[in-house]
Amino acid sequence: MVSIRKLASIANVSPMTVSRVLRNLPGVKEETRQHILALAEDYHLSPFQLPQGVPAGATRTLGCIMPNICFGFYHRLLSSILQAAYRAEYRVIVLETNSDPERTRLALHSLIAHRVDGVMIDSEHPQVLSSEILFALQSNGVVPLCLDATPSAHPVHAVLIDEEQMAELAVSYLYGLGHRSIAYLGTLPQGEHRGRQERPTAVLKALRCHGLPQEYLFDPLPEEYYGQSAEQILPTVVHAVETIFVRLMTAPSPPTAFLTPSEVIAAYLLSLANRHGWHIPGDLSVLCMSSVDLADCLLPPLTSVDPHPEEIGRQAVKLLVETINRGDPHAVSPEIRRITPHLVERASCGPPSRR
Repeated sequence: MVSIRKLASIANVSPMTVSRVLRNLPGVKEETRQHILALAEDYHLSPFQLPQGVPAGATRTLGCIMPNICFGFYHRLLSSILQAAYRAEYRVIVLETNSDPERTRLALHSLIAHRVDGVMIDSEHPQVLSSEILFALQSNGVVPLCLDATPSAHPVHAVLIDEEQMAELAVSYLYGLGHRSIAYLGTLPQGEHRGRQERPTAVLKALRCHGLPQEYLFDPLPEEYYGQSAEQILPTVVHAVETIFVRLMTAPSPPTAFLTPSEVIAAYLLSLANRHGWHIPGDLSVLCMSSVDLADCLLPPLTSVDPHPEEIGRQAVKLLVETINRGDPHAVSPEIRRITPHLVERASCGPPSRR
């Protein structure tokens, strides 16, 4: 049996056109449709047979794009997506991209070729999903949905963390403990026409609202490292975090608390503080704005703001399935659902010391 790409070459049309014909979607001239169907029959490439009661063109398959699946937030998110899809009688094709925008683009085209009904996209990269890829998805009947503040050139369905509430929870908690100098290690605003602005912008806003200084903001991961595996990135992040930590803590007025959206950075900060003779939470507080699977096993246990990735996954599948079942999913205005985080107090935060 030939592939869709091979059949498209034989028919002198695009793979998207072949995909639309095999999925019985509109937008193809009848003469072209009949020509492709005849070739498909000759080469034993049959149109997908739908289960009873499923909307025309549907395959009961969802795609899922993840930057990685090894860290706490992402594997909790993915596990929730798989469970919710199973309950809805959908299968899921998962592709890992290491936050590389080109791999994300190729992964999305691969999912189009697999005739998925909808796709959940978490790119982690600040580059926006282009108009071109969004058009390719929608013209092939694929419903796109963005996760975790993934930016897109045009509005699409999205299930997001309530970033402003998360930042306010973290900053107000540290402020309430008495901290007036808070360092932030994470993604920074990238400037105009760049995505993933919500979290750092929310942190800046929360710092301003409490009258706190904003000079202790750092991004330990240069953009050129996006696209590499976690094993390749980790030494770079570790080195950058240690350099920042030593520089800040040996300054005349060091910060009294560290705030980060990365569970890896948070865990490493605990280790660094211990190695350099700083006691947590006696001398320094550390708070993580993410889910941390082993938070209670760290020394000391890590205070965090849990973004509830399980609820993000459940709501993402629910929204996609509801949209697909409407029959004409692209006639519906994009919907954004925001998930409320909550603070989990543990032992890594306390009042700042007189030291």
